Amino acid sequence: MAGVIPVRWVPWSTTSGTTCQFSTEAVPGAGAVPTSPDSSWPTPKERRRAVAAANEILAAFDYGSVDVDEAVAQYQELPDQPSLSGDDLELTAVNGYVSGIVDQRLEQQGLDPRGVMYGTEFRCDQ
Repeated sequence: MAGVIPVRWVPWSTTSGTTCQFSTEAVPGAGAVPTSPDSSWPTPKERRRAVAAANEILAAFDYGSVDVDEAVAQYQELPDQPSLSGDDLELTAVNGYVSGIVDQRLEQQGLDPRGVMYGTEFRCDQ
């Protein structure tokens, strides 16, 4: 299919020394209801454009630039997050951190990140 970016497995060594790979892919959001009468939800066409741009950003993203301590601190400050520790915490926090950066870059391009969801898969050596 034209325009489809293949899944990119990113090698990652956690701070505990576990060797992992993860893949994050942007997909269209389900289309939530606007929270106020003067706001509008991105149209299907706008969501497709944002998803395509998000996947391009993810494909070129420098995961080595991620500050793991900052990612973990940001995750732990979020309300209602599952209590994670160790490698699970690190991988989840890094994914959320990267997704946040991608959302910021979408906004800089004039795209609405509300129509984008991120799916992530992890594989780690035991």
